[in-house]
Amino acid sequence: MDVFELRERVISDYRDFVTSFMSIKDPRVDEVVQRELAEGLLWPEPRIALNPAYAEGGVGGRPRGQRCPR
Repeated sequence: MDVFELRERVISDYRDFVTSFMSIKDPRVDEVVQRELAEGLLWPEPRIALNPAYAEGGVGGRPRGQRCPR
């Protein structure tokens, strides 16, 4: 499964859910709300960061420096 496609599908479903409760009568207010939604007000860009506590270590759950069993 493509994670980017999944994200777009989740956002689309969430947008449909949120807007299903909206019934804005004033066109000026509706314009502002639609613009904010289109700009991603409710679904900001994902935050991707490295864990500052990350430390390079061993492979496969073994402590660094420990040899593989033979």
